[in-house]
Amino acid sequence: MVEFFNYAEDPEKVIIDFHHTHVWDRAAVTAISQVVTRYKKLDKHVVIVGMNQESQSLMSQVGSEEFVN
Repeated sequence: MVEFFNYAEDPEKVIIDFHHTHVWDRAAVTAISQVVTRYKKLDKHVVIVGMNQESQSLMSQVGSEEFVN
């Protein structure tokens, strides 16, 4: 998942839409965190939208809740 983004060429504000998806495990949370971290290193603002409650809970358990809006 991490390599599918074009970090340098994406706009300053990146919206990642999780409608119609579900984060199943810690590996997915880790991948999401890596994507957000790479954007932040380029001073880009990332907004994650549409994440269901279960996915948000998993993100929170792993310590990545600051990424979810």
